[in-house]
Amino acid sequence: MKASAISKDCGFTLIEVLVSLVVLSTGIVLVLRAMGTSAGALSAARVTSRSVWLADQRLAEIDIARAAGETVATERGDFLDPFTSYRWAIDVEESSEAAGASSEEGGVGHLHLEISRHGSDRVDLELDTLVLQ
Repeated sequence: MKASAISKDCGFTLIEVLVSLVVLSTGIVLVLRAMGTSAGALSAARVTSRSVWLADQRLAEIDIARAAGETVATERGDFLDPFTSYRWAIDVEESSEAAGASSEEGGVGHLHLEISRHGSDRVDLELDTLVLQ
């Protein structure tokens, strides 16, 4: 008789199993949601990082061209492989009065650089800086 009394007390009740399933399911859902959020954040960080690197590359090209005596003008273009999905746009405005320089000194210009991706109306990176004319 004692053996049957012990076997009745062993095991889990249906309510205990259901509660543990609810807790486990909630945990799995939260982990999957966190993974989706982190994947989206990683993708956005990758785009921003690439855009900053490409903007730095474009500004270096502008510095090289200016050192060779070329003038900086408003223009647009695409990046070369492997970044053909990205494009750039440069707008240049002369603003020598803003910096207090006279026209004989060459002055200062305002350069606005935008980096974006093809097929997207959103600008991934905008950069405003001053350049010596």
